[in-house]
Formats: sequence, C-alpha cells, structure tokens
Amino acid sequence: CVATISAIPNPLLWWTAQIAVGVLVYWAIRRRDRIAGMILLGVAAGWLPWFLYFRRTMFMFYAVAWQPFFILAVVYVLQRVLREAADPQELALRRGLVAGYLGLVLAVSVFYWPLWTGATLPYSFWAAHSWLPATWR
Repeated sequence: CVATISAIPNPLLWWTAQIAVGVLVYWAIRRRDRIAGMILLGVAAGWLPWFLYFRRTMFMFYAVAWQPFFILAVVYVLQRVLREAADPQELALRRGLVAGYLGLVLAVSVFYWPLWTGATLPYSFWAAHSWLPATWR
C-alpha cells in the first residue's frame, strides 16, 4: 500500500493552462487585450524569478504562487470562447464544449483526489497516476 499527499496538479487543467497562457500572450500582443496582459503579469511575477536560480531544485508546491493566474487564464479563455459566439446555435455548441471540458477536469480531479488527501492506496492504483516513466519519479 502507498499513502501520500502529493502536490501534483490536475494534469488536464495544468496543461490546458499552459495553452491558455500562450493564447493570452497572443491576445495581449495582437489584440492589445489589457485583461490578458494583467493575467500574464501575475504569471510572470510568480514564474520568472525562478530563472535567477537555475541551480536550485524547483518543487511543484512552489507553483502555488502563480497557479491562481493559470486558473484565471483558463477561465478568461473559456469566457471569451463563449462570448465570441456568432449565433445561438454556435453558442450552444460552445457551451457544450466548455461543459464537456469542465466535466473532464472534474473527473480527473476525482481520479487524483486520493493522492491529494493522503488516502492509503494499493500500489497499482498509485502507479496508475504516474504517467511518466519510473526513471522520472
């Protein structure tokens, strides 16, 4: 059995946030979107100082400083996706896609919940959460 309290984030939300930050960079530069720029400022304030410490190990719990801005990036992109629908039929489709995405995020969160709360788990269940090779653990 394994019992752990892991700082690993929801992988679906984490990687979607990386894409959302890229979208915000585009919107901030090409569309002069001030909200995108402010969210990016928060991401940069938490993340860029780590480039001064290349020799230092960085752990996932340090990401708590900019994680709220990653979530804001995802929320802002989803909000713009819904807001920029051209007609009611397109809006219904976009709402379905956003709801599906949020449902997947919730399902992945349920899958990771035992690792976030320190539940005692069979080793095979814990190993199913390790998506990278054993050499990375």
